[in-house]
Amino acid sequence: MFSLDSELAREDYARFMNETSDNDDCLEYKEQVTLKDEEVRVLIQKNANVSTSQELQTMKRSERNAILREIKKIQGITTRQIARLTGISQSVITRA
Repeated sequence: MFSLDSELAREDYARFMNETSDNDDCLEYKEQVTLKDEEVRVLIQKNANVSTSQELQTMKRSERNAILREIKKIQGITTRQIARLTGISQSVITRA
């Protein structure tokens, strides 16, 4: 409730509705970015510091999971795509 006085409440409501907010992006449409497998392969090799993306399978679990967490943060890469390129189960990638 803006006010007990109905006239003042209407004015407060009108002022509230005309305010703009810089951080209100709850309904904003964000363009979906998708990366090609070759681009993702290069990013994995770069972030993991490995020559092939399959080398992640032989790493220690904690080291591998830290790298997977970083890779998952990159916009445009899906867990399914990471699984396909690394040979690591999608459920393992999701839990990392």
